Amino acid sequence: MGLFAGPEEYAADGVAWCERNLRLPPDSASPGPLKFRRWQREPLRTMLDPAVTQTAASIGTQMGKTVLLMAGTGYVIVNEPQKILLALPNEELRGRFAEEKLEKSLVASPVVNERLIRTGKGTLGKDYVRFVGGGLYYAISGSEATMSSIDAQLVIGDEVERFARLSDSSNPLSNLESRGEAFEGRERRWLFSTPGDEDRSFIWPEVRRGGLARLYISCPHCGEMQIWEEEQVRGDVIYCGGCAAAWDQEQRLWSLDSGPMEWRRQEQAEEGYAGFQLSALYSRRPLSHTMARCAGDRRAFVNQVLAWPYKARALDRPDADALEAIFDIPGPEEPDCVVMTVDVQHRRLEAQITHFDQLSPHTHLLTSGRRTIPRHGGSCGRCGTTTSRT
Repeated sequence: MGLFAGPEEYAADGVAWCERNLRLPPDSASPGPLKFRRWQREPLRTMLDPAVTQTAASIGTQMGKTVLLMAGTGYVIVNEPQKILLALPNEELRGRFAEEKLEKSLVASPVVNERLIRTGKGTLGKDYVRFVGGGLYYAISGSEATMSSIDAQLVIGDEVERFARLSDSSNPLSNLESRGEAFEGRERRWLFSTPGDEDRSFIWPEVRRGGLARLYISCPHCGEMQIWEEEQVRGDVIYCGGCAAAWDQEQRLWSLDSGPMEWRRQEQAEEGYAGFQLSALYSRRPLSHTMARCAGDRRAFVNQVLAWPYKARALDRPDADALEAIFDIPGPEEPDCVVMTVDVQHRRLEAQITHFDQLSPHTHLLTSGRRTIPRHGGSCGRCGTTTSRT
C-alpha cells in the first residue's frame, strides 16, 4: 500500500499503465519503453491519486523529475482528459521545455500521440496543445494576463523556485492554486523544483505542508533503514549511519535496485497534501561525481545536489568535515591550518601552511600560503591558529 491515502488499486494501476504504454523519445538518455526507478513510483502514485489535491517535490538535479511530470501528463491525456495548465518561470524555459521535452515525450508514445489534435499546419501549437477531451496550456508564471484568464482542473508548476512574484500576490503559488478553484473537489496541483534560499523558498513550504517525506534505504551490512546524508559520503564510498560499514558502488546499486526502501513522512501533513524531498546522493552515478558537481559553490551544492533549502548564516569557522566530504580532501578534524614544511632560520620559522578559507557565506575553497611565524610561537595572521615552538 502506498504512503498516502487513496484507492490503492487506482494508484498501482496508474503506475503500471505508464510502464506498459509510455515511451521515452529517441534522444533521451534511456529511449524506449518507460521504466521507473523504484523511488519514482510512490511520488507518481500520489500524483495520480484523486484523493491528493497537491503533490510537491523538492528533488536534486538530474534525478528524473521530468520523467514523473511527463508520465503523469501522458496518463491524464489518455485516461482522464481535462484542461491542464503548465506554468514555467519564463519564455525561454517555456519554449525549450515544450520543444525539447514535453512534445517529444507525448509524440513518442503511440497511445498518447493518437489523442493529440494537430493544427492546420500539422503542428501541436506553441501556447496550447489540444487533445481529445481537453487541452494543455503553456503559461509563464509572471504573466498576470495569462495566469488570471485560464482555469484548469490540473495545474502543473515546474521549477517553481524561479517563479516571478505577481503584483497582487506575495507568493506566485497562490495564483496557481486559484486556477483550479472552479473545479472544487476535483482540482489537482503538481509542483516541482530544486529549492533555493530557505527564507525566500516557494517549494519548501509546500513540501513541508505535505509532510516532508524522505527516502529510507537499507544498509546491505546491518539492514538498518536510513536516509543517505552528506556526512556519510567519502569519495565513492558511503558509510552506514548505524554500523559504519562502507558501501562501495556495487552495494549502493544493490540498495537502490533491490534492497528494502520506503518513503517516510518527517512531519504532519495537511489533509490532501503530499510532499517529497530527494537528494542526488540517491543517483546511480558514482558518488564522487555527484559530490563534485557544484564544487566551490556551497549554495548550489545544498540546493541542486542535496535538494535542501540553503540557510544563509554567519559562520565563525568552516566545518572541516563538511569540506572533506564535498571535495574529498584528507584534512584535520579541528585545526584551521596544517603545517606542511618548516624551514628553521636564526630568529624565525618559515612554515608552509594550508588553510581552510571562508571566502563568502556560501563558498569554501582550499588554499595555501607561506607565512613567517616567530620562533617562540605565535598565531597565523590569516586564520588565527596558534602555534608553539615545537
